[in-house]
Amino acid sequence: MARKPSFDPDSVREANWKSFEAWLSKNSKKIAAETNLGVVYAGLRGAGKSTPSGIFVDGDMTPDLMPMWKWIKGWNEMAKAVTGKLRYQTVEDVLRGIKDYPRLKVPEGRGAGAALLYRTMYDCANEISNTKLALLPKAKAKKVWSMISKIYAANLKGDLAIMDGVMKDFKRLDQTKILIREELPKLLKNEELSDKSKAAVKKLASDYKVLLESSKKLKDEFKAVGKKIVASK
Repeated sequence: MARKPSFDPDSVREANWKSFEAWLSKNSKKIAAETNLGVVYAGLRGAGKSTPSGIFVDGDMTPDLMPMWKWIKGWNEMAKAVTGKLRYQTVEDVLRGIKDYPRLKVPEGRGAGAALLYRTMYDCANEISNTKLALLPKAKAKKVWSMISKIYAANLKGDLAIMDGVMKDFKRLDQTKILIREELPKLLKNEELSDKSKAAVKKLASDYKVLLESSKKLKDEFKAVGKKIVASK
């Protein structure tokens, strides 16, 4: 009697990744905010007693920073209570409105091979990007939000809100942020934005030009070193 082959978790993770890529390719047009409701954001902003520039008020010298997504969430909750509509439609809001998602399976454990079920694409993206859950190969799980955010930025139309805050140490955002690394290059090529928003995007690009150029130079240097190492073997 032939022995039943063992279940291979890594093969399932790779299959999950391919399913995610295929879903993105097929459904990229769905990842779009309503015209004039788009927003890109990153970092922290001053709330209450302090400002991102480090100027404190009311005599309190303790920084009081809020994640930008929380600030946007607060505005949206207030706008919805008054008008019944969102003020800003983030990439997360867009995904919450998409009920379809890629067909994925549990890689290992008691439920190995079972289909993963979600309420929305947001729930799916949040879970598969969590490296601790190991539903995708680790390196690829880290790319999930970058890939989705690039599509969101490329699909934006009309007026766009740009909210670039600061890092925890009050320094400017760096290339670890998806806004700077992934969304900004797509926004610069987006011809569907209003003239006002195109100007705002160009200003943002100008503000971060040195950072982006140094980041690219660093990547090029790493590639060059890598090629030398391979050639020397």
